[in-house]
Amino acid sequence: MTRVIGVDADWRRVAYAVVQNGELSRVATIERANARGRIDERYGQRLTSLMRFAQAAGAVVWLEGRYLVEAGAAKRNVQTFDRLCRVAGEIEHEARRNGVPVEEAPVSAWHADVLGFTRGREELKQAARTKALQVGALPDVSEHEADAVCVALYGSEVSNE
Repeated sequence: MTRVIGVDADWRRVAYAVVQNGELSRVATIERANARGRIDERYGQRLTSLMRFAQAAGAVVWLEGRYLVEAGAAKRNVQTFDRLCRVAGEIEHEARRNGVPVEEAPVSAWHADVLGFTRGREELKQAARTKALQVGALPDVSEHEADAVCVALYGSEVSNE
């Protein structure tokens, strides 16, 4: 079975989880930027380390997809989408540099497959946390880390179909 690394990225952090044979082996976060958007000086090195680990382990990275909210949404949502695309590009670039395959986990697909439903922001966050705890995440798992666990579970399931 393939080792899968699920990634939930936003403009401030990259949360990731490693799953193999349905077993969670690692959950962590790489800090990317502070509240003002200044990039953490260790970000590049830590992202490279993650991709080198992935390459050595023969892992596939499953990156949570990005979506643009419906027409007429606030300008802030478009700016957030733009930032997320940039971060995804950084991750994909580093993966390519290290020979690591990257797949996209569409948000609605992993919600449906792993959590069993796709609506209700707070309910989805709680369900992701519950699922992460069920597979062995520690009680202090963050919202982003819980999503990364679920993305990894989705990737593991899809990879074995």
